[in-house]
Amino acid sequence: KPQHYVLSKNLYRAPQDAAHEIGQGIILLPGNAPAPNNYPNNAYYFRQDSSFLYYFGLNIPSLVGLIDADSGEEALYGDDFTVEDIIWTGPQPTLRELGAQVGVTETFPTAALEARLRKAIAQGRKIHYLPPYRGETKLQLSELLGIKPALLHDYKSVDLMFAVAEMREKKSAEEIEEMERAFRIGYEMHTLAMKLCRPGIVEREIAGAIEGVAKSLGSGLSFPSIVSQHGETLHNLNCDGVLEEGRLLLCDAGGETVNNYCSDHTRTYSRQRTLHRAA
Repeated sequence: KPQHYVLSKNLYRAPQDAAHEIGQGIILLPGNAPAPNNYPNNAYYFRQDSSFLYYFGLNIPSLVGLIDADSGEEALYGDDFTVEDIIWTGPQPTLRELGAQVGVTETFPTAALEARLRKAIAQGRKIHYLPPYRGETKLQLSELLGIKPALLHDYKSVDLMFAVAEMREKKSAEEIEEMERAFRIGYEMHTLAMKLCRPGIVEREIAGAIEGVAKSLGSGLSFPSIVSQHGETLHNLNCDGVLEEGRLLLCDAGGETVNNYCSDHTRTYSRQRTLHRAA
């Protein structure tokens, strides 16, 4: 059955831990913004940046987290919803209220961030940021830091990369429970795929069915499913094939919990292959 779990604030690593690991400078963690699909108001499913979520715990678009490694200050930058926004979304918490939910008391409008960073740069302080992977984030960092988008990876913080990786690889008991929930979603997806696997069914039917499981038990797929009889092609997202007697079907799929912990399982199905059953 679909369930929602309320996780404690301790699930997410305190920003002070990152500050301690880095020691000095400003740590900048941009959250993700909505990504338009075919026009601005029709966005893809929103997925928060995992590192922002890990340290600030807010699954809300268009926020930026800042940690001062020297002073220990934590701050959130973003903008409150306007009346025009609320017409479409209904009442929404203010940035200050969002900050209070995760123990961050310092909140500022987005427009104040550039001045804060430029002042730090003028003082010779290092700005630590992770390698951006979205075009929108690259443009945002370029504008904030005065670095051309093509050069952002040259100035990424290797120290922050290693510090975040070291912290995120250590899981609390509560995180492990959440990962088990993600594994359970993956189990339900793959057992359904196994039951549907028969000659004459289109690969897309299986892919659609297991995506429904991921969305009903969690927040959706952890990555686009690979459901194909051509498993020899890595990352083959085409699922137009019709299942044939005696062939193998590769299913590489996983689900994500409502708290954004993921599973990733790969299985190969065939009821006809004696050797495969023995393996």
